[in-house]
Amino acid sequence: MNKLLKVAAILALTTGVSFAQETPVELGPNGGRLLVFNRGKTMLGEATVQEGQLHLQLLDAEKKPVPLDQHSMEVWGGERMHPEELPVEKKDGRFVAPIPVGEDIWFMFKMKPNPSSKPYRARLYYNTAACPECDKPMWLCECTAKKAPAAEPPK
Repeated sequence: MNKLLKVAAILALTTGVSFAQETPVELGPNGGRLLVFNRGKTMLGEATVQEGQLHLQLLDAEKKPVPLDQHSMEVWGGERMHPEELPVEKKDGRFVAPIPVGEDIWFMFKMKPNPSSKPYRARLYYNTAACPECDKPMWLCECTAKKAPAAEPPK
């Protein structure tokens, strides 16, 4: 029964956010990957990596930092079909989670502005391979996004 609940949670996280896959890669004010948490683009997140950890700073529509106040974040990461819930902490105005070991890493995020609010979801394909055109990691590459959906893993 526990496995069934985990599968249901993963499906819930990965459905309803397909619009995030079709948006081109856009970098934020700190050079990290922007994630869209809602269709109105009023809640964004900027994913960066520091000291082997994923940092996610919440931003408003003008890409200004949002104080975390009552915000909460759940993060799953790892292989797309077998993600694990990752420990998340608030640190220096950002959410911080470890990066799982592996090459094809998906991150799924569930953020709530306060305990009673509806959750916002986003996901990120964290591909560290270098882009052949710009030499940036693929998850931060803006040139590849023009050719293929940025959030889809290679086949």
